[in-house]
Amino acid sequence: MTTFLDGPAQGTTLLLQHAPMLLRVTLNQAGLLPEFDALDAPGDEAAPHEFIYAYRRVGPVVQAHINFGRRRGGSRSGFYAGAPYRLVDPQPAAEVLRDNRAWAAWVNSQVSPEGA
Repeated sequence: MTTFLDGPAQGTTLLLQHAPMLLRVTLNQAGLLPEFDALDAPGDEAAPHEFIYAYRRVGPVVQAHINFGRRRGGSRSGFYAGAPYRLVDPQPAAEVLRDNRAWAAWVNSQVSPEGA
């Protein structure tokens, strides 16, 4: 599962389907408790009221198939990816974090030609 070693999401564990090298994590404080999520799929977008933070993968990706058991109407299962992440310092500009095209361009600028 995906874990966060520092920053606002420190101690949070998320069940995600993707583990990209650079990951946007959202913080929703609209409820009684802060709620973290991640924009791990290419088309994911943050809600206007969410805070967004950039994290970098710092360890190997682990793949797992999880079967949550049978439910009425079928079963729920899927493939999930997990990895440890650390907060990016310095953070990209808010406009970059919010816009998928700007985020993709920023990610491409951060990743070396060797894919590191």
